[in-house]
Amino acid sequence: MSAPLFDKTVMIVEDDLILAELFDEILNISFCIKTAHSISDAMACLQNTHIDAVVSDFHLGTQNADVIIDWILQKQPELASRTILMTGECDATTRYQNKIAAVLFKPVDFNTLTEKVASLFVPQELQP
Repeated sequence: MSAPLFDKTVMIVEDDLILAELFDEILNISFCIKTAHSISDAMACLQNTHIDAVVSDFHLGTQNADVIIDWILQKQPELASRTILMTGECDATTRYQNKIAAVLFKPVDFNTLTEKVASLFVPQELQP
């Protein structure tokens, strides 16, 4: 197995185990991946592990990603600019506009996801 292209750790928060595994497979070519399947797993990971970026589904069982995003905004605000939310709800766009890096709508195109995550680590002055 080859080394990731970027020396960055991306946490995927997805309660659907099949999707989580698929996102892991797609992104682990370029990044070190940590996977959380619930809000509590995600919170523990954020508190105990250095995370460079977060890709989170909005609906996570009986809770939603508001808990994670609010925690990031309060405790690690620098991580908000490297947080991507995946959702099927358009109101999440306005709720998090200018607070996080991006909102991607499901079904998520895998190339778009990979490019969007990679763009989180390109200096602003080099982005098109």
